[in-house]
Amino acid sequence: VSTQSTGIHSIEFSAAGWSQTQSNLTQVCFSDFEINGIANSPSFQTVDFTYALVPNYVQSGIPLILQNNYNTFNTIWTVGPMKNIDAGYALLFSLTSNGQYTPTLNVTWLPGQTPLNLTIYASLSSSLSVNSSTSITVGITPPNSPISSSSFVITVLVAQPTPIPGVTRPFLYLDSSMKADMLGNNFKAAAANASINTAIARVGVDLTVPHRWGDWYGYFYCNDGTSLVFDASNSTAFYCPTEKVWYTGEPFASSWVTYRHNQLMGYIQDLAIGYYLSGNTTFADLAIGLLVEYSTFYPALPYQDMNMNPSTSGGRILSQTLDESNNVPELSNAFDLVYDRMTDLQKVQVEYNLLRAMATTIKRNNAGMSNWQAWHNAALMTIGYVVGDRSLVDYSINNGNSGYLYQLQYCVGDDGFWWENSIGYHFYTLSAMQWILIVSARRGDNLYQTAVPRNDNNGNKTIESMYIAPIGLAEPLSAGYGFPSLNDDHSSNDYISGERDLYTFANFIWGKNSKLPSVNYPAYNWVLSFSGAPSNLATLFYGTVVQSGYYVPKSVDLEPSGLTIFQTPNLTSDYVLVKHGPHGGYHGHYDKLELLFDHGGQIILNDYGTVQYTQPLHYNYFKRTLSHNTILIDAITQQEASGNTLFFGVDFDEVKVLSANTTELNPGVIAQRSVVLLPNFDGTGRSLILDVVEGIPLNSTQHDYFLVYHSSGDFKTIAGVSSVSPYTIPYADPSWTYFLTPQLANISQNTQLRYSWTLPSLSMQDSFESLALWTPQNSQYFYLSTTYVKEGNYSALWTNQVSVTAIQKTTFIHDWSAVHFVSWWVYNVVPNNAPITLVLSSENSTSTGIDYYFTKMTLNWVGWKQFNLTTTQFSPARSPVGWNKIDYIEFSSSWSGTPLANSTIYLDAFHTYDKNGVLIPDTFGGGVEIVAAKSSSARQLIMAQAPNQPATSYHPVTATRLTNGNSVFSHLLISPPLPDNTQIDFDSDFGNTESSKFSFSYSGKSASLEFVHSNSPYSSSIDSFLLSTTDTIYGYNVSQIGNSSVLVKGSSFTAKVQNSTYSSSHCGLTVSVLYNSGENVVLQCSFYVNAKNAILNVTSVVNGLVLPQNSITISQSFPQVNISVSVPSLNQQNKIDIDFSYKEISTTSSTSVSFSSTSSSTQTTATVSGTSGDITNPSTSVTSGQTGSTSGQESSGTSSTGNPINNTLSTSTSTTTTKQIVATGTHTLTGAFDSSANALFTFNLLVLVFVFAGFIS
Repeated sequence: VSTQSTGIHSIEFSAAGWSQTQSNLTQVCFSDFEINGIANSPSFQTVDFTYALVPNYVQSGIPLILQNNYNTFNTIWTVGPMKNIDAGYALLFSLTSNGQYTPTLNVTWLPGQTPLNLTIYASLSSSLSVNSSTSITVGITPPNSPISSSSFVITVLVAQPTPIPGVTRPFLYLDSSMKADMLGNNFKAAAANASINTAIARVGVDLTVPHRWGDWYGYFYCNDGTSLVFDASNSTAFYCPTEKVWYTGEPFASSWVTYRHNQLMGYIQDLAIGYYLSGNTTFADLAIGLLVEYSTFYPALPYQDMNMNPSTSGGRILSQTLDESNNVPELSNAFDLVYDRMTDLQKVQVEYNLLRAMATTIKRNNAGMSNWQAWHNAALMTIGYVVGDRSLVDYSINNGNSGYLYQLQYCVGDDGFWWENSIGYHFYTLSAMQWILIVSARRGDNLYQTAVPRNDNNGNKTIESMYIAPIGLAEPLSAGYGFPSLNDDHSSNDYISGERDLYTFANFIWGKNSKLPSVNYPAYNWVLSFSGAPSNLATLFYGTVVQSGYYVPKSVDLEPSGLTIFQTPNLTSDYVLVKHGPHGGYHGHYDKLELLFDHGGQIILNDYGTVQYTQPLHYNYFKRTLSHNTILIDAITQQEASGNTLFFGVDFDEVKVLSANTTELNPGVIAQRSVVLLPNFDGTGRSLILDVVEGIPLNSTQHDYFLVYHSSGDFKTIAGVSSVSPYTIPYADPSWTYFLTPQLANISQNTQLRYSWTLPSLSMQDSFESLALWTPQNSQYFYLSTTYVKEGNYSALWTNQVSVTAIQKTTFIHDWSAVHFVSWWVYNVVPNNAPITLVLSSENSTSTGIDYYFTKMTLNWVGWKQFNLTTTQFSPARSPVGWNKIDYIEFSSSWSGTPLANSTIYLDAFHTYDKNGVLIPDTFGGGVEIVAAKSSSARQLIMAQAPNQPATSYHPVTATRLTNGNSVFSHLLISPPLPDNTQIDFDSDFGNTESSKFSFSYSGKSASLEFVHSNSPYSSSIDSFLLSTTDTIYGYNVSQIGNSSVLVKGSSFTAKVQNSTYSSSHCGLTVSVLYNSGENVVLQCSFYVNAKNAILNVTSVVNGLVLPQNSITISQSFPQVNISVSVPSLNQQNKIDIDFSYKEISTTSSTSVSFSSTSSSTQTTATVSGTSGDITNPSTSVTSGQTGSTSGQESSGTSSTGNPINNTLSTSTSTTTTKQIVATGTHTLTGAFDSSANALFTFNLLVLVFVFAGFIS
């Protein structure tokens, strides 16, 4: 009723009056009444709303929502009349105000039940008889002070536990048959006992549940980006370990609630697994109590996102549906494990008011192509299985624009990478998908076998590609097999060893001894061989004994993801990455054509990833172009773009070359980057990179171009800079504002510009005054402390050694041959007998598995304790190279035992001494020198300090500016830097429209390079690439852009090389060779065969004519094998198929093979080189050997041109017995040869089969 004189005075719904006839059969539900389009629209006052319990509504638990906006009120809501409720069903009734329960709410159930504040449950043991007058009345007592708005949510549900036919619980992840194996199997018993001990530890802790919503975890950070310390006992003040201050208030307090919910939900599973393994009902009852408690308030909380809005992305207890989904697999597993201990009422309550309610929350938010949706699918599938709702399972798998199969096909690239192109989000998404794989395999859906079409329509792909892809991205051993930061990665310290749980599962599904063995199993074993023990859960669910594995990182062009990688693991440990692929959606960075570079295990050109999303630096700096090693146009951030590989080629460790371009980086401008890597160029371990970057305008508009390099260490200019002055940056892009102390140098025409970053000297000593060289850095469980210090001002505190199982250091002096003994101090807080292993890696590439020295410590004391060990007191594992090669230092809590969460130690004073007791001195560091080619145009060099991540320190950065239509940057990167007094000349010539030339020389070493093209600018068409060094001439011809994979090396060349269609039975290499008589063209091809004592057979077919078979005996592991096959000279295109197979033999002696072709014409020799394909289809064959020799065996014939073929094969073989055919494959070569020449194809075979992601290492 309104007192206004005009307008709408009142709104009334009436079942009486206006000549209407009342009926007790009328059933009405009112919800969300409002007047749209009217400012300050009044709400209506309700006195007696009646809701009938309509069966089809009640069974689905639809909430009835009432709202009253009056300042004071005395209102009664009545739910009724109710219908009879059969035995076996529960009446669940709950009410909340403004998302929280308040003492002013009084709930009364009329049939004599005790009044409750929260929820009323009817008994399941007998039927509930009610009549038409039975109702539930909710009385609202006026508060002491007026309330401007109050929202009441009433949920009424009648249900029973959902039966699942043919199922005996538990069944979701574990079943009763698995327990005996876990407890009795030596491999799993330790993990089982540790899990029981974890449950015991949970019994004694505070399990108080906050009955409220938790805000986004991303708010729980210091201003500098470091995580605040989570303390479950302190919900009001939160410590920042780097700033050494306490944070209070919001949003930190609500963010703490999220951490607490996550912790408690983890505890629920810990207790449930402890009950499953031990039968201890105390564990089960505590888990049930927590599950039931969450179910009493979860459905009554409002949907609320991180901005406190009721959007579809918001959860009920957490601010994101993503975050709630993260916990669902654990909750579902716990519910399944303790189900037999629950009452029917508890089962109904948890099923409907927690799990199904969470499913309803999650289904509101269809996130499509997102890592969110991967976790949504995992949550919906596990709920669907555990409560017997197949519709949820089918939705999670088959939903057309978001299900698992949709994501596998459209969100996973054909190279196996998750489309957001972040290694962190790749593994995060894969973790969700792995829950799907585990539970679907347990329930018979076996999604790990399901294939979907590749996006290039070239065959199919499976989820296994997501496990294989990151292995090819890992940096060399000297860098600890880490990963670069890409897009929204939050750290450059993500290591493949940290994903041991994922690869434990991969080994379980596709390992050598699995039911579905994959050709990739050596890679999984390789990862697990140095990763330490997986988590207890992974061991129990899918742990297997790790077999030996062997893998060598290699160069690869991952075209779908736009990541091109050079590696030289056997030479200088170079790692070069050029990023030119799709943007990556929300988590993408504007950094097309970024260049990253590691040398000798040191990061030279770095990508710093990003900080927490709540920090301004994230959007204003780290996502923007200026924070990356790439081209910037007109001083503004690039727009979203993608790119393509123009050509890519590798010639073992000698030279590697690539070129990639982009779509429009800014309106009207594209760009191209060409990179040539020359490892160990001068024989001193120094590597060179020619880096050519061009902005290419698509119209006559002139632009300014900037090329940015980020490195670390001491920066200095060497030559070409006459004066430097402070600089006020005039550009509007916000990223420039984060450059500190900018300076400007004007570079004159025809000036050789040189500058360098020198990395600090390396040391074996560590007083833990900084954790910059350790991983993880400043994490929640590993950070600097002043509490207990043995030396200097700080020590390193390492706690919760279940969450952080290892700390590792890779940057130090790696030659320990002068070390006689090693010393370190440990302060232990809890004497819990937990194990700590000190690992000193010394990887031997000739052996399988990780090679290292180690010693063990047991945390059985309190206070400081010093450890002093001579090098001879360390135990060797496998075949370490020696103390002259220590690759990394690692303290591990899981290497040789089970970590405990309450372990807390302080590390300090780690030192190495020679035999005289003298500290091993530091050595000179590395770094990089950048030389800019002489230019006829003036340039500007901007120098500044740029933020690191986290943004507590800075590093030197340069940005070279070109103006007046100049758009080509030519730089030479030299690592480590040359002495300052070294004379170096570097020139470039872009004046010729047919080629672009570069030359450089220093210290008697020289090289010239030429990009040959038919159009100008050079980027529009590249036909070939030539490189001439002091010792060798290299050539690479590109007549077709895309997927090039082989370098042609020789005095001259005209060769076209491209990949053929990949298949499991072919090596996937097609080569067309065109050359003139008298030229010496060499193509190199290699593949690997994993066999000792084997016979390798090669059969050649030329235009359908089968040539005699070659056979050579392999008597050692991984040998270099040379096989020559003679083919006739034909003045036409020749199709040459080379089929190979190898067989293990029990005994063998040396076998010599010669297979040659002679001709009166000039002979041309060619060797094919490239990536090989799949070698599969193992079969078994037993053949008796023969003793004797054969010589002079001849075959002859006539080619299609009439030229005679005379081939001679000479062999000498002794006693061989074939045991097993391991693999077969085919090389197909297509060549056009001069009619006057014979072609001799020589294959260089390095024997070791290892297939992954469509190529052979």
